[in-house]
Amino acid sequence: MSSGCTIRIAGLSHPGLVREQNEDRFIIDQSAGCFLVADGMGGHQAGEVASCIAAEIIARKIAHLSSKQRLDPAKSLLEAISLAHQAVRKQAGKNLSQRGMGSTVVIAWLQPPSCQLWLAHVGDSRAYLLRGGDFFRLTEDHTIYNQALRAGLLGPDPETHPPRSLLSQAVGASELIAPETARIELLPGDRLLLCSDGLTDMVSEEQIAALMGAAEAPEDICQHLIAAALDGGGKDNVTAVILQVVDKT
Repeated sequence: MSSGCTIRIAGLSHPGLVREQNEDRFIIDQSAGCFLVADGMGGHQAGEVASCIAAEIIARKIAHLSSKQRLDPAKSLLEAISLAHQAVRKQAGKNLSQRGMGSTVVIAWLQPPSCQLWLAHVGDSRAYLLRGGDFFRLTEDHTIYNQALRAGLLGPDPETHPPRSLLSQAVGASELIAPETARIELLPGDRLLLCSDGLTDMVSEEQIAALMGAAEAPEDICQHLIAAALDGGGKDNVTAVILQVVDKT
């Protein structure tokens, strides 16, 4: 697929230093312009199952839609996430050990003929954009903590705050989900990061911005981000996908 952009892309995932299984999953499909990160949760290996189902169904649906004309990218992303949601819940209903499993997901979809990027996400996996010297978070965490924060309901005592990692919605785990979508026009020099919370819980946004701003290839940036998460404790699986816009075509 000609996206209108010349891009370089890389992804890397690590189980971390505490957990035996890696329940994160990432997919890079340059032919369809589809890039995503999914972070699974659940019982024994159930999170791995959930993230795999979610990632593969979404990527397959987007690959199918990428050849269609006059599609609505936001609507198409919501449709793909809905299919994944239904599939994870159906699988969980078949196996008692997988009940309640789910997955976050953050998706970037490049659209031809320009350099437009559509984002969609559910949960607390994030997307960031580095443009020049400015660093932006493009997604809002779907967590109970963030809901309370945005509503002004957090008291002065941190001990009374809900856990920051408690999700308000996740693919498969919630009965209902409300994915968010956004559109960005990418520019030459832009760097986009998709990541799981295994990175953002261990590494500050300031440090992430500094590592992304280094004059290095996307593969090197991914390695440095993973290394920083491990240096920070590596308490969770950690995944990073970097998309770098070299030029517009």
